[in-house]
Amino acid sequence: MRQVIRFVLLSILGGSLHASTNLTQADFKEKVAPFFEKHCYKCHGENKQKADRRFDLLSFPISDEDQLVDYQDALDQLNLGKCPPKMRPVPTKKN
Repeated sequence: MRQVIRFVLLSILGGSLHASTNLTQADFKEKVAPFFEKHCYKCHGENKQKADRRFDLLSFPISDEDQLVDYQDALDQLNLGKCPPKMRPVPTKKN
């Protein structure tokens, strides 16, 4: 469910921009990137950027404060239950 992406994003956002985390590039490619692709890119990708957010360009490790803000915005919207929108599949623990 949302706990999976919260855990991963909290790992990323757990410290300062330059702090080391336990999340590796491989973890990002296996866990975070597929989640964003499945649940976020339709509204925040190359063809559409709702709320002026484009998550398909996010990378890891976080390279600057703008990306940090985008990650935090994604986490906030998940925690508030505003994303993904009701017409889109809700994340589960498996995805």
